[in-house]
Amino acid sequence: MGERTKGTPTGLRPPTPLFERIKLPLILVAFVAASEWASPFPFRISFPARLAIIALVLLVLRELHHARLEVDEGWAGKTAKVEERIKQRTGRVSRRTWLKVQRVVTWVILLYAFGMAINSLTTRCDSAVQCAVLAPRLAIENLPVFIQFAVMVSLTLFQLGIMFYAMVKVGSYKLVMPGTVGVTFDDVWGQDDAKQKVMEQVRLLEDSEAVEAAGGYIPKGLLLYGPPGTGKTYLAKAAANYSSKPLILVPPGAFQATFVGINLLKVWMLFRAIRKLARRYGGVVVFMDEIDALGSRGGGVDEGATPAPIRNPGCVQFGNRADPDEPRKAIVMGMNQMGTLEAFLSAMDGMEEPRGLLNRILVFLGFKPLRPYEYKYLMMGATNRMEALDPALLRAGRFGRKIHVTFPKVDGRRKTYEGYLRKVTHDLSEENVEWAARNHARGTGAEIQDIVNEALLITFRDDREEQGIVHFPDLMHAMLWTRYGESDGPFEREEARWNVAVHEAGHAVAFHLLSRHRQRIWFASIDQRGKTGGMVAPTPLYEDWMLTREELLADNQVSLATRDAEQLVIGTTTNGHGGDAASATKDAARMVGYGQATQIGVYDADEKEVRKQTEEILTEALDACRELLAPHKADIEAVARLLCERGTITGDEIHEMLEAA
Repeated sequence: MGERTKGTPTGLRPPTPLFERIKLPLILVAFVAASEWASPFPFRISFPARLAIIALVLLVLRELHHARLEVDEGWAGKTAKVEERIKQRTGRVSRRTWLKVQRVVTWVILLYAFGMAINSLTTRCDSAVQCAVLAPRLAIENLPVFIQFAVMVSLTLFQLGIMFYAMVKVGSYKLVMPGTVGVTFDDVWGQDDAKQKVMEQVRLLEDSEAVEAAGGYIPKGLLLYGPPGTGKTYLAKAAANYSSKPLILVPPGAFQATFVGINLLKVWMLFRAIRKLARRYGGVVVFMDEIDALGSRGGGVDEGATPAPIRNPGCVQFGNRADPDEPRKAIVMGMNQMGTLEAFLSAMDGMEEPRGLLNRILVFLGFKPLRPYEYKYLMMGATNRMEALDPALLRAGRFGRKIHVTFPKVDGRRKTYEGYLRKVTHDLSEENVEWAARNHARGTGAEIQDIVNEALLITFRDDREEQGIVHFPDLMHAMLWTRYGESDGPFEREEARWNVAVHEAGHAVAFHLLSRHRQRIWFASIDQRGKTGGMVAPTPLYEDWMLTREELLADNQVSLATRDAEQLVIGTTTNGHGGDAASATKDAARMVGYGQATQIGVYDADEKEVRKQTEEILTEALDACRELLAPHKADIEAVARLLCERGTITGDEIHEMLEAA
């Protein structure tokens, strides 16, 4: 061998550690030694012993070959040429053929090992090959023993199967057959837009062949999102009745499980039922209520490179909307729920895959599987916490089609009231129903149903001659009770009642003077309800949220009007102003965030400056309110006297009184 130059490639094999080199030979030597100790010259009578000796010799030769490859460049070069020629020859055979050969060799080895095991248990055969061939005959001869063993194992497995089946089936889903649902789209009031979109989706499911013939496909997932009680479940039931397909109702706790793995079995059973019903009826509708119970994996989402900041398309944020830049939070689930979401996502994507015993046999024999059945199904989900859903669940192809089921508008609430009132006896006029719909801002269908039922129950509480007939005062009382709770009555002391009446009258007069063009008073009360000693409840005339600076400042003035009214009429202030001050402070701070102060930008770290700007807005509102109410002391006293006399009065009465003054 020539002298090797440092830093030049040599083509030598890297040195192998000594232990790795002698590990397998030592194991075979130990096996041969044990065989020799048990029976002298075992290789003369035992084929496995001969294989062990041959394998030992081959391993020693291989290690000698590898050792020479580590030091001899010429030997390494010759070996590389031989390996290249072998690779060229074997490369002519496809990879699929080599896999088939490997599979055959594996089966031969397994059968030989099986024959060796049979040979060790019986004297009816002399070799592993003979025992493997005679295995069926030996099994028939010992059939009673096998049957006894199989019966014992089957009973045990049957008990386990019954237990697992009960855990999987109980509470997993409910099947509703076509025509058995008592809800139709005619029973869904106040959600015309959402109803039309759901009906369109169901019609597409019914006419899926025409859509597919035109080159399209039917969306599989439909997400109904919105506040609780707005009719999402009602829409799903109506969709099932509108369709000729069965309905699978999946409750929120369907995938809860006590033992590890039961939740995954529930997911598998659900999609198995979907496939079965889709084949039998040509389609199926699935509704998952509170789909956010599936949880979220948490963490950020890879949205690709963003070379420049993208402006948030939302202009005005209001209410409690979540920050779009805030990372999604994971829903904490127990250890037994791990993997439910992943299993559900995989099952949705795997609906079109070939399955079944026949396909397995065809694949095993090397044939292509049969074309999978095209399952027709519509999976509807409902949630009021869409921000808690995993992004993978919301992507196109899963629940990418979203329908917002929000609070019904005035017209929708009127239709809802009319629909539920048709089911009871009442003497309400159209003006009464219009009043209820207009003043019940952000009212849901479930809340309206409860109000009508509560109004009916009120008629049975006192000794009326005509029980079961709803009157307007019954409906008004039911609305107040449902939205704000039961009245605990006014304060005991007359002085305290007067102070509360002046307090609420200040709200009402300022409200009438500043905001009656966009809001009206629903009712005013000096009765205690929950943590409040009295209230003036507003209701919007127009259900929008775009406000000018003057309107935002007017809301602050209405909150602060109690301070000026008390000072003007009583001559001092009370602790009832504490809640109004907190509300006004929040509104003023929100105005700073909207850029309605001298500071245009919003800086979280500059809390001192934000407080300064907030206080300036509050001072401006208080001064304007003091100037506003000074000429209306008599109006405040008149409203306060009416509140002391009646306890609770409607806003229409207040507005009529102040307009006539």
